[in-house]
Amino acid sequence: MKAPVAIEINDQFLKIVVAKSFVRQRQISDCIGRPIAGLDDKAISALISDTLRKIRIKPQPLIVSIPRSQVTVRSLHLPSKDKKEIDQMLQLHIVRMVPYKKEEILFDYSIAGSDDMDYTKLMLAIVHRDVLKRQFRIFEAADLLVDKMCLSTYGVWGRALSMEKQNINTSDLYLVLDVDCACTDFIIFNSDRLLFNHNINMDLNDGLNPDKITKLMGEIRQSLVIFHNEESNKNPARIFISGAPIAEELEKAMRPEFDIPMKVMPVSCPAAASGNAPKNTSFTALCEFVLKDSYRGISFMLPEAQLKKAFSDRARELMILGSLAIYFFAVSLLFFWGGLSNQQVYLNRLSGYSRFLEKSSGGILQDYKRLKIAKDFIRSRKSFLAIIGELQNITPQDIAIDSINMDEKENITLKGVGNHSSEVFNYIAAIETSKYFKNAADKYMRTKKLEGREITNFEIAFQFIMAEEPAQKVQKK
Repeated sequence: MKAPVAIEINDQFLKIVVAKSFVRQRQISDCIGRPIAGLDDKAISALISDTLRKIRIKPQPLIVSIPRSQVTVRSLHLPSKDKKEIDQMLQLHIVRMVPYKKEEILFDYSIAGSDDMDYTKLMLAIVHRDVLKRQFRIFEAADLLVDKMCLSTYGVWGRALSMEKQNINTSDLYLVLDVDCACTDFIIFNSDRLLFNHNINMDLNDGLNPDKITKLMGEIRQSLVIFHNEESNKNPARIFISGAPIAEELEKAMRPEFDIPMKVMPVSCPAAASGNAPKNTSFTALCEFVLKDSYRGISFMLPEAQLKKAFSDRARELMILGSLAIYFFAVSLLFFWGGLSNQQVYLNRLSGYSRFLEKSSGGILQDYKRLKIAKDFIRSRKSFLAIIGELQNITPQDIAIDSINMDEKENITLKGVGNHSSEVFNYIAAIETSKYFKNAADKYMRTKKLEGREITNFEIAFQFIMAEEPAQKVQKK
């Protein structure tokens, strides 16, 4: 069965979320989590294949969520609103933001509005190519075609907008904390854009204890300070907490520490709610990716993955077109089969009648063909005699003709000798004025001395245009 599937691979768990359509909208049907610590890429590929085979799902589309912990995110203010200029600035300065070479990274960005100086605010995400290549190899080994690779942060943001839209005003800022086993995603947004993002690395596999709560509170405060210093002094109007089941425990610990209204977002994943998923893992981003067709956010795609997807899409289109072509051809063949059969019967009758006429004519057709061949032969001989006669009439006494050649297109080449070149030019003019010839021109003329006098060798080319004239005159006589 084909269904939208979102998959995330982090250092500890494989997460799979499947959606199915119910009454014109999608609902989450499966949330699956499997520990992968200590497994190599080949084993992870086999685990993905086995899991999808057991639930009898073929991903279409397949969205890969790139964990926030594997991506570097920066908030930038650039003095331009032109996309080409922004791209050029990023290409020039991006290597200063990460300790990698330019050819080792991929990046994407989203517009986060403008600041007080009318600079463009960006959310820039940078990922090492090796991270994407590893993911691509894992899915390729599992015989899966990736449609999108999306940053998990934008999935969390989209889920918050979808589930809490009645609590979000256009003029306020909001904070969402998505709690996962290895990290907590700190996101500040408004009703239209994601404005700030920070990743809080903290292992919560064993749950929250007083030390971890104290450390996590400090990290959250520090992230708010960074936001106030870089972006705005305005505090969030509400804090939404999502992700792992310990979100409720975190909300209770935060209430005395922050004078901001808080709410725990309901769990979207049935497996997570029932405890069938790994403890303290978040499926928030994956649920958003499979429930919505449109995606507003940062995505990454390797060139080789894009080529493979384009090739696969084109092959699928060609298969569909080929199937349609075969179908229409078969229908057309059946439709015209009766007409073709009738035409064949009629053609057979005409052929039989033609053979009957040929037998009854007593060889008249063969005699006609022989007469035509003889007529064409005589015509060609009369045409050549007409050429000789016309040349005899227009050739002056001082011109001697050595040879005359005529090809099958009745192009004539004449070679001869004259006393002077002027006589040759006059001869060419006389040929051109003849009603039997056209396009007369010299091919070459060479003057030399012979026995104390000058002579001119020449070659003239022209075309015979009155080949039927001699035959017509004979008929009139």
